[in-house]
Amino acid sequence: SQRRTPPSLVSWRGRAAADPARHPSRLRSTRLGGWFTTRRATPPPDASVTIKMERCGIYELTLTHNLQNSETTNLHTHGLHISGDSANGIVSDNVWDVSLTNGQSQLYTFKIPCDHTTGTYWYHSHTHDTAAQLGEGLSGALIVTDSANREAIPQSILDMREYVVLAQQAGSYVTNGQVKDTVSMAVGEWVRFRVVHSAVRSAAEFTISSGCEVKLLAKDGIYVSPAPRTVESFFIGTMASRADVAVRCTSPGTFSVTGGAELDLVVSGACSSGYCG
Repeated sequence: SQRRTPPSLVSWRGRAAADPARHPSRLRSTRLGGWFTTRRATPPPDASVTIKMERCGIYELTLTHNLQNSETTNLHTHGLHISGDSANGIVSDNVWDVSLTNGQSQLYTFKIPCDHTTGTYWYHSHTHDTAAQLGEGLSGALIVTDSANREAIPQSILDMREYVVLAQQAGSYVTNGQVKDTVSMAVGEWVRFRVVHSAVRSAAEFTISSGCEVKLLAKDGIYVSPAPRTVESFFIGTMASRADVAVRCTSPGTFSVTGGAELDLVVSGACSSGYCG
């Protein structure tokens, strides 16, 4: 069955308060209970949470260890240019000193610089068990939105509907918590896919079946120049990389994305919203 793009946590007046461990902790306990092995068709409602931030924003996130085992865990925002220190009782992206055991919590404060690049990033646990915890789902997308940088971005890109693709790995790939995700599109509609390769595998090359156009917008949170750039496929060279691509299909039908993340693009009806260029 079709799922929408992962739900988002969006800041309110420049400050967001939430519990990101609600995603990885429940995700882990549920998946260890057989979700990855039985390939259930319907994932838990919080199988993935996308965190959205803005430049100049201050965000507070509380991480709670609910893994019910002896492993330690913490939180890392991958790609953000923010402090990694703990000073005056304020803990930022500190992966050296924060190591939570079962039942412990930690309040993180993230201050996004006003000149920070907008783009697609991600968050994950960052301990000695990082690879194992990533393989069990402790990761999610993190976006620094274009809202404070609109003047520098073509209007066509700003108008595109967005869809987050979180590629995880537990033996084989899982896309947004499913073996294969399904995305509905209109004929002629451009959709921006923010792809996060959080799988343990080192690299992946994503391809889309013929009948659709693909244009590269950004890599690792940085817009390419020129953007958009026409490509036939897009390569993600490491387990931590991201790519933003715009896709348009010009005829109705079902088109497949393969090579790391598995998606079916179900295309029907005329484009009437978003960007129909």
